[in-house]
Amino acid sequence: MADDNMINETRQPTENGLENQRPDDTEDDEDVADDDFASLNLQLDALSLALDALEQKNDFIHAQLMKLMESNREARQQFQENIANEQKSDPQI
Repeated sequence: MADDNMINETRQPTENGLENQRPDDTEDDEDVADDDFASLNLQLDALSLALDALEQKNDFIHAQLMKLMESNREARQQFQENIANEQKSDPQI
């Protein structure tokens, strides 16, 4: 007898694969869904802020790297010019 009641109380899938729901279950699901969406939105906002901060740091590091590369390029060019001038002044035979 108890098994018969359990079978009657279980939700059976419908043709579209969804379970039959009672009207009050739908309202509860909507409340939970709204809460889940609100929580997800907060998490996405926090993630967006974190990504924006990382992008700003990346842009700053990139700008610093470009300055360093330009400085190294100028130093290397000056070094090569000094070597060339020394070789012209004092050619080794």
